[in-house]
Parts: sequence; structure tokens; C-alpha cells
Amino acid sequence: MEYNDQGLASSVINAVNDLEIANNIISHNGIMFDVPQIKKHFPFFKGQAKHWDTLILSRFYHPNILETDLRRKWPMMPARLYGSHSLEAYGYRLKCHKDSFGKTTDWKEWSQQMQDYCKQDVAILVKLWTHFQKFLNQ
Repeated sequence: MEYNDQGLASSVINAVNDLEIANNIISHNGIMFDVPQIKKHFPFFKGQAKHWDTLILSRFYHPNILETDLRRKWPMMPARLYGSHSLEAYGYRLKCHKDSFGKTTDWKEWSQQMQDYCKQDVAILVKLWTHFQKFLNQ
């Protein structure tokens, strides 16, 4: 499902309502960033779902990720991302690269490029969540 306040997509308020009734929420740095932002802009949001944060999972299950990066020498991964638990770094590791849009916008107004960038984040998140399933199911 896509959410935005443009065209035929479901509205952002519907997204927040869907999160409010969800049993599980999966995010990357959602506990420290996304959830506080949602609560700031939508005070009714209580966030009662079980929250799975892949940033926390990454730090827990891959505390020595720099060693892995140095050993694997990921194709096209910039050196500045070695040892990083960021979604951008995982994009390289999972062969699902992000583009540079997020670094060049102020995020004040919706655009199709912004929507596409967010969809790419979700694609990486899905792959990352799948990666962590093997650890969580042990």
C-alpha cells in the first residue's frame, strides 16, 4: 500500500491509522526517529504494536560489522559506509542500493522522487527484515 496525500494514493492519516491498529511494526531506526516524529505530528498515535527495529537488531546480531565489511569488500560500497548499520550501507550489502535523493532534499514538500526514495527504503528494509528472520527464529 502506498500512502501520500496526492492523487489516488491513500492519505498519510490512513497510514497512521493502519499503524495504530497493527500488531507489528518493522522499521530501521523507527524507535528513535520515526515513532517520535509520528507522535509529534499525530498526537493520537499511541504505537501499541510490537516494534521490530532492524537498526537495533543489526547492532545486536552484527556488533563486528566492520570486520565483515573489510572481509567481504562489498562492490561499489563507499568506504565511509564500512562498519555502518545504516539502511544505506545495507542497501549495498543486500544489492538494493539507495539513490542520493535523500541527501539533496529538504523534505518539506512531497514529490514523486521522494515517494520513489521511500519505496526503495522499504525494499531494503524488507530484505533486511528477511535477513534477520534466521536469527529471530532460532
